[in-house]
Amino acid sequence: MILPGTSGIAQILDDTASFEFVLDHPSSTDQTSVSQRLTYQSSIKKIVTVTIDCRQVRSKDTIPVYHYVFENVPLNKGPSFTELNFSKANNSSNTNQSFIRAITKLGAMPPGIYLTGVSIQSKDSTVKAFKQFYQPVDSNLSYKSPLRISTNELLGGASKSINNPKNISKQIAASKDQLQKQTTRISKKLRSEKGISVHPLMIDGKTYSELYYEEWFLGRYEIVAGKGMQDKIAGEGSMLKDNAGALVHNDLGDFQSVSGELRDLFAKGKDQKEVLKGNVELSQYLGNGQEPGSMQDNNYTEFRAQIDTRVFDMPVGIEGFYTTQDANRQAKASYIRFHYEVATAKEELLQKINTYKSKFGETVAKGQGLQMMYGSYLNKLENEKGSLLDDLSRNYGLSEQSLKNNEGNLDQVLSDLPKNIDTSKLRSTALRQLDEHTDSSKALNKLQTARQKIEKDKAEIQKRYDRIVALEKQYEKYRTLLDQYRTQLHLDSAITYSKIQALEKGDESSYKDLLKASAGLLPDGKVKTFAAGLTHFDAGIINQYESDYTMAGQNLKGMSTGYDFGFVKAAVTLGKTQYVSRDGSVDNYNSYLGKLTFKPFKKQHIELLYYGYSPAIKTLGKDTFYQHSDIAGQSYTEPVTIVSINYQGELTKFLNAQVEGATSMKKGETVQFDMDHSATKTNFDLMIPYTTTQLQGEWEHAGRAFENSTLPYSKAGTDRYTVATTTDLFHSFLTVGLQFNYMEQNNFGNTAYSNKWGFDIATHSKRFPSLQLSYKPFSTFRAYSDTLNVPQRPMTGEVWTGRASYQFKKNKISHRFSVVYNQNSSNMDTIRYASKMVQATYILTLKQDSYTASSGWSQMPVTDTATGKSFDLSTWFMSIGGGRAITSQLSVNLAEEIAIAGFGLQRMSTTAGLQYRFVKWPIMLRLQARYTNYRLTVQSPRTNLYAGQIGMGWQFKLKKR
Repeated sequence: MILPGTSGIAQILDDTASFEFVLDHPSSTDQTSVSQRLTYQSSIKKIVTVTIDCRQVRSKDTIPVYHYVFENVPLNKGPSFTELNFSKANNSSNTNQSFIRAITKLGAMPPGIYLTGVSIQSKDSTVKAFKQFYQPVDSNLSYKSPLRISTNELLGGASKSINNPKNISKQIAASKDQLQKQTTRISKKLRSEKGISVHPLMIDGKTYSELYYEEWFLGRYEIVAGKGMQDKIAGEGSMLKDNAGALVHNDLGDFQSVSGELRDLFAKGKDQKEVLKGNVELSQYLGNGQEPGSMQDNNYTEFRAQIDTRVFDMPVGIEGFYTTQDANRQAKASYIRFHYEVATAKEELLQKINTYKSKFGETVAKGQGLQMMYGSYLNKLENEKGSLLDDLSRNYGLSEQSLKNNEGNLDQVLSDLPKNIDTSKLRSTALRQLDEHTDSSKALNKLQTARQKIEKDKAEIQKRYDRIVALEKQYEKYRTLLDQYRTQLHLDSAITYSKIQALEKGDESSYKDLLKASAGLLPDGKVKTFAAGLTHFDAGIINQYESDYTMAGQNLKGMSTGYDFGFVKAAVTLGKTQYVSRDGSVDNYNSYLGKLTFKPFKKQHIELLYYGYSPAIKTLGKDTFYQHSDIAGQSYTEPVTIVSINYQGELTKFLNAQVEGATSMKKGETVQFDMDHSATKTNFDLMIPYTTTQLQGEWEHAGRAFENSTLPYSKAGTDRYTVATTTDLFHSFLTVGLQFNYMEQNNFGNTAYSNKWGFDIATHSKRFPSLQLSYKPFSTFRAYSDTLNVPQRPMTGEVWTGRASYQFKKNKISHRFSVVYNQNSSNMDTIRYASKMVQATYILTLKQDSYTASSGWSQMPVTDTATGKSFDLSTWFMSIGGGRAITSQLSVNLAEEIAIAGFGLQRMSTTAGLQYRFVKWPIMLRLQARYTNYRLTVQSPRTNLYAGQIGMGWQFKLKKR
């Protein structure tokens, strides 16, 4: 049963069930098919038949535009939506195909007012629902319409007759005749591509082009004079790309769901993004020689490229580097890398989510105001209608029902007077008068008078009745719109907003989780694509970190990919792990890794890893691979397998933990989970509640039989304990940190210990100078004798660092002062290196100029080329340099450096360069020349070096056409 005067009714035979729904406007995202999204919330699961009947409201009647029947539509339990594709309808009778084609051209509903009735019924009739939607569409060409985007491209890339400010003011703004010429040119272009006709129009001094497809009006497009046209088009493109929320309509009349409007806008904004962008750099280095220890060729060429593009709508990055110096190297520096930018995809999705959340919050607040404002207006309409009905009843004895039964036809009312006048009221009045005057003829005269009064005031009564009908239509219109607005917000919240709010923070939620939560913002099927579950894909030269005891960031030539299956994330990595050996050659290990990641609870992660490697045949053939191994029975040819489990999570609000346990085995061995074959690392991070103090503790054990030769250094036979604390004092003015490291190494039948203390202190202030002082010791082994037994790359040492800095700005001039002290020493095998340095620097920054002056002292080891002996050389140095931006395209720089040792002038160098950026092309040229005169030691001859660099950089962006 459909109740008269209501916008809809839903019947569900189960009294405990509920069902409500709304209907978005039809749209066409691909300009070939048309679909309409039905959003609903149901407490039951059913298969239903959906019937949609849409009519366009004209001045005095309505015309049918489409009628579709969709059978076997699944109705899910809870909040959900379904896309009703018109091409898949089971019945399309009484559908105007010209109107449907207009939607494909426009991408949306053509302007007008539509009444759309939706009927939903299950086969067993447990669900029966009907609702009529009032859907007005604005006459301006929709921002999300592909036709508007095409028109923007046409006008944005038009000839001078359109975009030249001098011409456009004459052709469009000033002259209708020239406007017609311009419109004819645009019309020909659009008709040839889209079949669209264009007609010029002037409204209040503004110039418009009205677009039509066959008999359907598609919208009005404003043409702005001069450069304003380009600015307008650029602004629209920028909003579609970066600020789609500003284009969402949330007024009462043309409101759809926030998610529905943004879904269409995001789809069009994608077309504004660059499908290919990047930069390419080419540099040529020239010189007559190199300084000692540089290990660079005199003349070489370098090429760098970084390209970002989209493949199947996935952001993909390509990086590459090539140097001609690799021709003389065993360890190559050139590389190429392909990677799926999942972080970029996630960032783009988070931007959409944040746009939606902001606009939804704004719409909810606005909706509350609209409910109050239009609720008051509805009360006013109802009161006026009641007053008119009371007046008709009191003065003429006419009831609302009698008028409606005769559809306001007063002639019919008069012909049927006894049925239509409230005779009981008039007769009761007459009888009371009979008791007083005992004159029955007066009562009959009263009836006759009422008839005469109706005939006399027929025009006035008709006027009042027409007003009542108008009030009823107005009331029903705004009541329906308010109901649609309220239901849209409710379902939008249930389907999209609540799911987004229920997610963890954006950086903790996976890309697939974000996709699922924001499905209402995305095109249908986007969440179901294969790429939705892809967590990463990298190929080429990559640095893959998985855990401390498997792949720990080693250089890998190969590929790595991962996929999110929902209940588990899986990843696979294959390739060759490469190291530069002691003799400068490259050691290769064939490596593979499989990983499963589980997330049993919020902020808890568990990883299972299976890692294996074996030396490559080329590496096994080198004598250097065995020359330092004097351990009997050691086998380097057998493949090694490592099984690892890794946990990281938040134990409490203030305590985080990370634990890894691993065990290694060779081919043919059984898994042994004992301390000798295993490695484990436990890390705790505690923030003491209600303080600024942080505590960190770490314990690491690597058994003597644990093996992973692909790690940067051997961890076997070591136990390490680390405790550290950091705290902020004096309202975060001072930060103090303290670290203690204890290491026990138990290899080759003996045990030794090592204790290391470290600290760091820093101040933070904008008013006073900032000070920093730190001492950091480090070690990867406890005794030098151990490093001679097996080929590994261990190191021990310490670093002292001190820094004081201060900066201020006055009259747009920036002053920066800094003093730096550094002392470090390290030992790798039997090689020792130590250096000290103190440097003071002043930087002056003006509007177009910048100047730098520095002076200091350094001490570092050098080797006398004549005698071959090494000694520490102390040097005082100073430098001064500056640069100026001569124009916005051209800048130059000049620098001078002098160094003085105990024997006199050690070094003097001059550097000059310029950089030029072309105005019309995204190309930059760099030129640099350097002259150096130096003498390394007192016995060394003085040497003159001449060097130069010629470089070119090109930045490019290509958009989708």
